[in-house]
Amino acid sequence: MAGTRILVIDDDRSFIHHMQTALRGLGEVRVTTCGVDGLRTVEHWEPDVVMLDLLLHDVDGFTLLERLTGPDCRHRPAVLCLTDGLGAGMRHIRGTYWPVGTVVRTAPAHQLRRAVLHAASTRHRHLAAATA
Repeated sequence: MAGTRILVIDDDRSFIHHMQTALRGLGEVRVTTCGVDGLRTVEHWEPDVVMLDLLLHDVDGFTLLERLTGPDCRHRPAVLCLTDGLGAGMRHIRGTYWPVGTVVRTAPAHQLRRAVLHAASTRHRHLAAATA
């Protein structure tokens, strides 16, 4: 999906570089290294997909996830939680208000790209169903 807006919220600089390289050509990628800025960016930029590190230094990632997927969120991006691979994988789990996926942060570039494309597609299907 060319033109997909992807926001990476992560405080690991080497991972950020890996993501920017892996996602090149999928759309516009923006990065923030803290949860507070990430939430502001979601509100103003309205990304299609947010890749969220749950272990941020400034905000509890689970609290941020609740804000991104809760009923009061004006903009609903697809969210991919970044995991270390223990018990995770690239599967989608349905949250209370919005689907949330997981992706292993050490996955090869082609798997990261596939996860982002799948998340964006899922988001568009859910939005279409909500307006039908």
